[in-house]
Amino acid sequence: MSNEELDRRTVDRFPVTLEGEPHDRAFHTEHGVPLLAAIEELYAAFEVNRLTEPLRYCAHCFTENDARYITSTPLRELSLDDIAFILTKAVTTLGTAADFNYFLPRVLEVLAYEGHYMEHVIPQNLAHARATGWSERQLSAVVAFFKVHVAAINAMRWNTSAAHAFDFTAPELKLVLPELPADLVAAAKDDE
Repeated sequence: MSNEELDRRTVDRFPVTLEGEPHDRAFHTEHGVPLLAAIEELYAAFEVNRLTEPLRYCAHCFTENDARYITSTPLRELSLDDIAFILTKAVTTLGTAADFNYFLPRVLEVLAYEGHYMEHVIPQNLAHARATGWSERQLSAVVAFFKVHVAAINAMRWNTSAAHAFDFTAPELKLVLPELPADLVAAAKDDE
């Protein structure tokens, strides 16, 4: 059955209300200020990116209201739950690889807040986004973010889940970003 044969979605998905709670543990380490600076540099480096108009989406998966919500809500105002859901659909049924570059600063910010439930799709989406052509500043911003993000994870007193989530995706991430240090690993620690 082709996508054209599927029924159009009638129930809006946005705004997403999963009631997920952000975890700001990484920001309470000695790497919190550099992490915030790295996030701000991501926003600055990718501010030239815009969503394509009209936004491409699967009509079976999203409504016109969903597309309108995504395109009219300022990036930083998309909730952690909104971005976590966008990440799961990006490039495949919502937007293009170029559109993912628009979402990227917020996606990585939400990663720092441990707000994704499918962070393992980040490397493949990064690969698609990078293939659209990143500037040196954009590449440097992404690499710098991951370096300080891992440093913050490693500095968290209780980081077992954060370290596991990162280490699960690290091998694929290093394939997409060979500029990352070869030993970039989050060391899981149990409660002390």
